[in-house]
Amino acid sequence: MVRHRGRIGTSGRSRTEWFNEPQQAEAAFLILLRAKRSRGYAL
Repeated sequence: MVRHRGRIGTSGRSRTEWFNEPQQAEAAFLILLRAKRSRGYAL
């Protein structure tokens, strides 16, 4: 999973996370999605 962060209009930074199983990647994505939505981010 590749995560990008940074201010709008900048190239920002990216972080790559590797998983052995697709289910692990999906679980990590859903956790991240819930956390971002709870903080008010629109995804």
